[in-house]
Amino acid sequence: MAQPRPKLTALKQYLNQLSKEELISDISEFFQKFDMVKDYYQIKLYSEEIDQVREKYKKIIENEFFPGRGFGKARISVAKKAVNDYQKIAEAPIGVADIMLFYVEQGVKFTDIAK
Repeated sequence: MAQPRPKLTALKQYLNQLSKEELISDISEFFQKFDMVKDYYQIKLYSEEIDQVREKYKKIIENEFFPGRGFGKARISVAKKAVNDYQKIAEAPIGVADIMLFYVEQGVKFTDIAK
């Protein structure tokens, strides 16, 4: 039988047991392994670079519909994942709205070209 997924309370208990150095080590490991964590901390540490992070996610969406070469695959799952990932790390609702509108614009542009 599969282990149940840990709850937030279990995580907090685990984290409370760690020393400051162990916490820093854990966060550093996440930072190295996951691009989304890098983007989160880029926004946290350098709030003026939020536009740069948003552009990164817009580029993912744009490349799905209009890659540099060839035809776009228009995989909705990839584009929606970029929107959802940005939504998880962004604090400003206006930035989330911007990326959502960009996603819709790219989809409309793609269907107009496909006519």
